Amino acid sequence: MSEELEINQHIPGFDYEKLTVEQKQAVDELLRLIAERYEKIDFGHLRATFKLEEKKYYDLDESEFCAMVKKAGMIVDTQGYVKNGLGADAVHYPIISITSDVRNFEKVMNEYKKNIVDFVNSNDSKNNS
Repeated sequence: MSEELEINQHIPGFDYEKLTVEQKQAVDELLRLIAERYEKIDFGHLRATFKLEEKKYYDLDESEFCAMVKKAGMIVDTQGYVKNGLGADAVHYPIISITSDVRNFEKVMNEYKKNIVDFVNSNDSKNNS
């Protein structure tokens, strides 16, 4: 029976948390040079791994849509993220799935239609005053 070896005991992994300022500058410069040559490659994940920048995430609690479907008892699950923008301006937007039976979807749709009608009627009454 062979004994399992812990590989990190013999070959330690790189500790991204303990990069010096000079190391971060070198990585930043290297990524910049590569990005100039290969414009279509996004190095955002490497920039975050090397702690050159923090990822920004869209907050689902700010979403009116998610609030509306949650109010109807629907389940909103984050499946992953899609990034919009480059570098420090990049925002990671959640890819969501909404799970419920069709009655809840119909309820949300009818409530939304009612809100639109109320909004239009409210604006009409303001304009006619």
